Amino acid sequence: MAMSQTQDYECRSHHVDGQEPRIPGSNTRLEWVEIIEPRTRERMYANLVTGECVWDPPAGVRIKRTSEDQWWELFDPSTSRFYYYSAASQRTVWHRPQNCDIIPLAKLQTLKQNTESPR
Repeated sequence: MAMSQTQDYECRSHHVDGQEPRIPGSNTRLEWVEIIEPRTRERMYANLVTGECVWDPPAGVRIKRTSEDQWWELFDPSTSRFYYYSAASQRTVWHRPQNCDIIPLAKLQTLKQNTESPR
């Protein structure tokens, strides 16, 4: 459930469902998001389109900054259900939180698992 704390964390691949995330209320494509790594509490940056994860903010791109009301949407393969994690409160819930900012990290989680699977 937690992301790796090493700098060589890789989750590169293609976008899973073909739909590009967009910033709510606009037509601007959302690619990079700032997230808080759960173990180290350090900021890291994830590309929701390519699956790339980096420690330093990428230059020349728009980044959606983390906020107190940010929740991550993740997937639990053992139950085949989505769940939600708040980096701010370190809470995990099964039901989609309301009136908050939900970042679809389940796609990155799937990409990472697919790239690490034995071939």
